[in-house]
Amino acid sequence: MDFDAEANLTQASDLFGGTKVRGIWRVTHKDPEGNVIDEDEYENIIVNEGLDLLLASTLNDGSQTTSWYIGLIAEASPTLNAGDTMSGHGGWTENTNYDEANRQDWSNGSVSGQSVDNSGSPAAFTMNTDNDTVGGAFLVGDNTKGGTTGPLYAEGTFSTDKSPDSGDTLEVTATFTTSTA
Repeated sequence: MDFDAEANLTQASDLFGGTKVRGIWRVTHKDPEGNVIDEDEYENIIVNEGLDLLLASTLNDGSQTTSWYIGLIAEASPTLNAGDTMSGHGGWTENTNYDEANRQDWSNGSVSGQSVDNSGSPAAFTMNTDNDTVGGAFLVGDNTKGGTTGPLYAEGTFSTDKSPDSGDTLEVTATFTTSTA
């Protein structure tokens, strides 16, 4: 029996090459009549706190966060950092200029094919200020509008900043996937 060490090393490096966790977000900007003004799709970063939570809740008997919420980022072209948390994110502030009393539920569907999303029930924000700047969105384990607690899982910047008017709606869908690198 021949042994091909190079082939076995290649297979091992493919198998243990790593895992990617990523999020793809879609924001749809609609006018008060429901007409689509703009659609945007972008990637986000899973912050360190989110990655730690993922490992703790799946591999280390850590507590699991079972409810997640989407919030909006106020700045144009916000600066994101892997070390951001809800109590400490220096590159952005939360946009709270929408009618809903709380951050919007991330109503996830079933996990299938290493993917989960909220496409069946996008988070909808009815804006209440004209020409407001919205530069991105984030996923957090606390629904308090403008709050600074709860685990921050992910944050992302829109490809182009949004400037909705009062009565416009921003619908946000997030898809999270894992894959071997």
